[in-house]
Amino acid sequence: MNSNFKNEIQTFGRSLLLPIAVLAPVGMLMGISSTLGQAYMIDKLPFLGNAYCNMILSSVGLISSVVFQNIPLLFAMGVAYGMSKKEKGIAVFSSVIAYLTLLISMYVHLKLMGQLVTENMAFVGQGMVLGIYTLKIEATSVGICLF
Repeated sequence: MNSNFKNEIQTFGRSLLLPIAVLAPVGMLMGISSTLGQAYMIDKLPFLGNAYCNMILSSVGLISSVVFQNIPLLFAMGVAYGMSKKEKGIAVFSSVIAYLTLLISMYVHLKLMGQLVTENMAFVGQGMVLGIYTLKIEATSVGICLF
């Protein structure tokens, strides 16, 4: 195998580690806050039923869910940062602009073709990403963006 190609593949692999490293602790936080808010846990630990404790747990879950809702954006930023040799800030900024452009382009296409729906979007492969009606293109089961 060509040494240069091997180095590029390794660089790409390392660039995926940044967003993956963020997912683990955030996922644990979401899991813990969700588990502690379940009825069976409140039965075992009655203080979890306190309104303030419940508010804190649900807030932590909601705040940490923003990471999982924006996995494609995180991967776009992580890959751009990891693959760029210089001007890393510009690369990340450009990747976000490109991702947003992709989303809005899909919205415009759906609107022009008369295929945009606003109810039951999941049934036709559409959804809202970052406030933009668009096609759902990420493979959420593996957390890898397909574009």
